[in-house]
Amino acid sequence: MKHKLHSITDPIKLVIWDLDDTFWQGTLEEGEVDFISENIRIVKLLTERGIVNSICSKNEYSVVKSYLTENGLWEYFVFPEISWKPKGQMVKNIINSAKLRANNVLFIDDLAANLDEVKSLNPGIWTIYPESIHQIPSYPVFQSTGSSDERLQYYKILEKKKEEIEYLSSNEEFLRQSEIRIFIDFDCTKHIDRIDELINRTNQLNFTKNRISLNELNHLLRDSSVQNATIRVVDRYGDYGIVGFFSIKQGKLIHFLFSCRVLNMGIEQWIYSYLKFPEIIKCGETAIELENDYTPSWIKLESIDNTSIKGNNTSETASYRIKCLLKGGCDLEQIYHYLKYENIELIKEFNYHSSDSKAPIRREHTEILKLPYHVTESEYSPIIEKIPFCENQMFQTDFFNTDNNVVIFSVLMDYFAGVYSLKQNNLIKIAYEDFLLSYTEPKDREALKERALSWSGYEINDHFFEWFLHYFRRLGPISEKDFSENICWIRNHLPQQTILIIINGSEVDYPNPLEKDRHNRYKSMNKALQETIKNLPNTFLLDVNKYISSKEDHSNHINHYKRFVYKQMADEILSIIEKELSVARGKRI
Repeated sequence: MKHKLHSITDPIKLVIWDLDDTFWQGTLEEGEVDFISENIRIVKLLTERGIVNSICSKNEYSVVKSYLTENGLWEYFVFPEISWKPKGQMVKNIINSAKLRANNVLFIDDLAANLDEVKSLNPGIWTIYPESIHQIPSYPVFQSTGSSDERLQYYKILEKKKEEIEYLSSNEEFLRQSEIRIFIDFDCTKHIDRIDELINRTNQLNFTKNRISLNELNHLLRDSSVQNATIRVVDRYGDYGIVGFFSIKQGKLIHFLFSCRVLNMGIEQWIYSYLKFPEIIKCGETAIELENDYTPSWIKLESIDNTSIKGNNTSETASYRIKCLLKGGCDLEQIYHYLKYENIELIKEFNYHSSDSKAPIRREHTEILKLPYHVTESEYSPIIEKIPFCENQMFQTDFFNTDNNVVIFSVLMDYFAGVYSLKQNNLIKIAYEDFLLSYTEPKDREALKERALSWSGYEINDHFFEWFLHYFRRLGPISEKDFSENICWIRNHLPQQTILIIINGSEVDYPNPLEKDRHNRYKSMNKALQETIKNLPNTFLLDVNKYISSKEDHSNHINHYKRFVYKQMADEILSIIEKELSVARGKRI
């Protein structure tokens, strides 16, 4: 089988990369690998041109994700398939997830057996060896396919949807909870480039396939006897942009086409119904067949707006913008996208990775929130800057800003992390890592080194452990008494009118050797939290245990849940906001 770049004749919309000895030099499982700078440049160049990238690799998913994340590259790839399964099926999964045809996809691998296997299971796909990669930028089939930011963002939306649909009983149930909205715009001239792209590039949902030149399109849009319109689609996952176009002349559809990015959402059928099922002369095969007596009930028509999405709220709601700060770890990152409404301004204070050490910076522990109020930066900075998982920026916060209407605070780090105090100044406390492991215990060093390297990709050596042991003492997990006092302290330092919503932890006995009996710790902390906030003003408990009943509701850790749990948590947050602030949540953006 040919695996040559010059044999490709179809425009490429997706490039799928093997990793070991292809994207980088070496084998990740066997130790260090070296990035190939030209490959990184090409991935970024393709992204700029609107061509997306994916991964098909026989490796450990978590290790690859951590390594690429630490090097700032993970976000450039969509639908990565990283496992020990046959590559032919993995590539097929990627193509299906991306809703593309195989002939618009290129697969790169260093092994002929993998290339041949992928071609046999994905007829029409193009394949090459790594030695041809450097020629990619100059070939016409790799030229621009549209806005880079828009196209990559679209595929990131598809990733979110793919994860969530697994937990629903049917595709229609998924569509109903997606809150799909359509914007029809009859002023088409400002979108002429996008319409030209749709007319001449779309196939799967192009019912008329009436290809015309840009000059002919100009005449069409200025023809007063023709009704033209563009279709924009938005749902709770994001904005898909202009995804459709129709032209009607004398009651007949001469153009009726949609981007594959809205495939299986029912958009084309809804528009066909909206137009009262006009005559249409189909040309060629399409992925969906139109029906003459059916209207998808999960789609809503919005008012036409040429600049931004606007809801139809009351003037009171529209004029009142809620400032909502989210402070926490990965649980709040999951909840975040469910809270995106036009009248809610979300301020994120999530964990991040140090630009110097590459270590995760955890900054939501109550002791960390308190520290700048008890000691000056000049007191803590000299010692903090020597710790790879701490830095001065972690103490900077808008948590207590008087402009915040709502603060959503996850206290899982207080439940999970170990606390250490500086021997020379007990007021300087830091919290990090699992309290079952200790940075001051020599027996735990190898486990901590391994976790740092495999989970986050940064190294800690014996010299640091010795230094840390000399300056710090381990206090263990925060006590229920200290935790309760810290919550009261936080509430007292917030403006009285600010709503504080605190998220607790799961009490499910999660089956993991490192999690042994941890659920009992979480139960006692939950009880302490519940008792503490009883008498605190404007303070509400979001109890995750209302939505979690078994280990199946978790995702690989006691602190991680399935997506449907995060959706229910977000709904409860919005209900509290509506009730306490007496405003509607607005429209999703």
